[in-house]
Amino acid sequence: MSNLPDQPQHRQSQRTNKTAGSPTRYSGTAITAATAALLGAFSAFFIGDIALVPILLSSTGVVLGLVSRKQLQQDKTLGGAGASAAGAIIGAIVLIIVLLPWLLIPFANVVAGFN
Repeated sequence: MSNLPDQPQHRQSQRTNKTAGSPTRYSGTAITAATAALLGAFSAFFIGDIALVPILLSSTGVVLGLVSRKQLQQDKTLGGAGASAAGAIIGAIVLIIVLLPWLLIPFANVVAGFN
């Protein structure tokens, strides 16, 4: 007998990537929503003169984010709730940032006395 303490048995890790009830696949709509919203955000800051590109991309992100949320509620095997929420939220924020000056300019002209 040796005087060494008992060493723990090295077991193979029983962890797997899939747990009970976890999503097995990601929603392509959710990933597209997040991608469109992020592209809209980047285009709003890097292509500032052309407002049409960020408006189209961000509104696409919002619409697809909301559609994918509905899909995720109906099909529990789909993953991508975070991407879906990110697409809707980032897209909405970019839309507000891009459209706010266009909405405030007429109000500012009225306040300043311009016709």
